[in-house]
Order: sequence, then C-alpha cells, then structure tokens
Amino acid sequence: MGILIFGGGLAIQHGLHALAHPEVPSNLGWALGVLAVSTLIELFVLLSIVRDLARSRGNRTWRRHVSAQGPGVMTVLLEDLAAVLGCVFAAIALGICHYTQDGLWDAIAQLVIGSMLTVVGLYRVWRNRGMLIGQAINDSELLRLRLFLEDLNGIDRVTNLKTRQLSANTYVLKAEVVF
Repeated sequence: MGILIFGGGLAIQHGLHALAHPEVPSNLGWALGVLAVSTLIELFVLLSIVRDLARSRGNRTWRRHVSAQGPGVMTVLLEDLAAVLGCVFAAIALGICHYTQDGLWDAIAQLVIGSMLTVVGLYRVWRNRGMLIGQAINDSELLRLRLFLEDLNGIDRVTNLKTRQLSANTYVLKAEVVF
C-alpha cells in the first residue's frame, strides 16, 4: 500500500513538473515497446488472478466473492488493474504527444496514472484499517452471533459481547454469559 501511495505521489510530482516544462518524449518506439511488454506482463498477472477467483467463486456473486478475499489478493488485483490501465493511458498519451508534438499529454497521463495509484493505495489502507486497529465485526453479524450463543443449551443470556478482527476472516471473541 505504501509503494502504491509513494509511487502515485512520485508520478504526480513528475506530472506537475512536466506540466510546467512539457517535453515531447523521444524514442517513441522504445517507449511503446516497454509499455507493450509491461502491459502484457501485468495483463497476464491480472488474468491469472481473475481466473483463480473464478474457480473459487462457487455460486456467490462476483462482488461478494471479491470483497471476501484477503488483503493480499485484493491489493494485487487492484494494483494490476491500475497498472494495466496506466500502461494503456501512457501509450495513448505517447501517441497523442507524437502526433501533436505537445508534451502536455504526457504530463496529463502522469497525473492520471499517479492519481489512480494513490487512490488504489489509499483505498487499500481504508479497507485494511480494521486489521490495523482491531475493528469489530459489523452490528448485524454481532447480533447473529449473540442470538446463536443465547440459543445454546445452558446459556441464559449474553451480557457482554466483543470482537476484534485479526485478519481478513479471523476474529477474537469475548463473551460474558449468564448460565
């Protein structure tokens, strides 16, 4: 997540510098060649992740299945999606720069790519904050858990129930019960 935010910030810094001093990139062939290879590699990784997710999806919706994945899978999925889109934006910007002989398009692409990487990094920080600070499960799940415990033989009522998230699918439970 830090690499995404730092890399995005660096790309934004370069984009702002390029706005102030626009230059038409030279060696268009080399630049497009590197972007083509990068796109193919990132696309291969992205398609591999999507294929693995499809195999394990079962009858869940894509949205539910993807949101249930651990932070590592989600980070790689979003990072690769941003990388593929970034390569496409960069290639389009290089083409427009070459055609118009205006380096402003390269600066705009750098700003777009940097913003995209930064947003992905910040989104992952926001989504993973529960594991960083020990967030509890949501209220509806907590209610289901309370009702489950109160339905068990020998338990009259639950007086206090607390949870803390340890990982994507692991929680600690503390329950004070009256037998």
